[in-house]
Amino acid sequence: MIVKNKIIPLVFILFFFIQFYNVYEHSIYLQFLLMLIGLISFLFVYKDISRNGYFLLVTLLIFSIITTILSQKLKFGDIIYSVAMPVFGYLIIAYKDKLITPAIIYCMSVILYCSYHIYSGSNLNTEIFLSSSRNYISVLAIFSYYVVFISSNNNLLKTILFIGVAIIIIFSNSRSGLISLVILLSGIALNYFLSMKSSKTILLLILPFIFILIFISTQSSLLSDIFLTIKRLQVAGLSDPGRQAVITCYMDNMNVQSFLFGIDFNNHNCSFLANNHDNPHNSFIRLYGNLGLGFYIILYLLIMSFLNLIKSRNIILAFFLLTFIFRGSTDIIFFFQSWDAYIFSLIIFANQHLFLNKRLKVNENVSNFDGNNA
Repeated sequence: MIVKNKIIPLVFILFFFIQFYNVYEHSIYLQFLLMLIGLISFLFVYKDISRNGYFLLVTLLIFSIITTILSQKLKFGDIIYSVAMPVFGYLIIAYKDKLITPAIIYCMSVILYCSYHIYSGSNLNTEIFLSSSRNYISVLAIFSYYVVFISSNNNLLKTILFIGVAIIIIFSNSRSGLISLVILLSGIALNYFLSMKSSKTILLLILPFIFILIFISTQSSLLSDIFLTIKRLQVAGLSDPGRQAVITCYMDNMNVQSFLFGIDFNNHNCSFLANNHDNPHNSFIRLYGNLGLGFYIILYLLIMSFLNLIKSRNIILAFFLLTFIFRGSTDIIFFFQSWDAYIFSLIIFANQHLFLNKRLKVNENVSNFDGNNA
């Protein structure tokens, strides 16, 4: 037990560090390490996984193997990710008490790194991460804050870090990032109206809104950037001709075979329409293309997870899930990536009666700023 208590925080730290550095460097070797860490995490959670949980893992494995072979793309890394990242999602939920320090380090590192580049005047779209764009800045910020939110019971700390994350997202000038921030703020606002318990709680909930508004109002250049981002939304929406062509191609080629085995089973061209490489800019199209019928299983779990989170009054976690779903519809951030661990951790938490053994009891409500969350 003592060894486990020391190893698990190190596993979290290593996982988060490699994720952060992979956005910066994007190396196949880093991806292999993330797969390995995900698989190793099985040693710590195999007793916590229920029969339904094992059935889900086996189902994902079978579909990913079949569709990978039939598509002739032979992306065996996707097969490993399809199992390793849900398992790491189990680790996040089962050992939230060991997640706190690594999560804080992860989130603060993202905020400080991005803040340094903002202060130095770097171009956030081309210079902050060598192999990624402004979209991934907001994604990394949101995900790093998510692990803090589910693990820490320090409401003041979560408020301060949220303000830092919000500023990073605003400076990123990302259309989808700005909408993601609005979704999270909406979740906090809704949670505020449903759980007004004390003046201290109200202050902690309103503080991010006040601080962000004051900060924006004092930065004329930032106001201009925000208006430009909004204008980009008005003119181009969240898509472009390349992405729209991918969606149209998938819809036009849907048939019984693609329904069962994925669109790539009989058409290898759809996903290559965007920027001339395998990037449909949509995680769910990628999931459908690679998993076939398995896509509908994950879709069902996402819908049930959202409803269960609302039912259990985990309002902010429900809006985190909405944010993840929204971001997955504008970029490939899930399926099959290391960030799958976060969305699967929410699925597992929201459906713990299905996927967790009874011996593991997880606090049913972790989303209220009331000092009692896990």
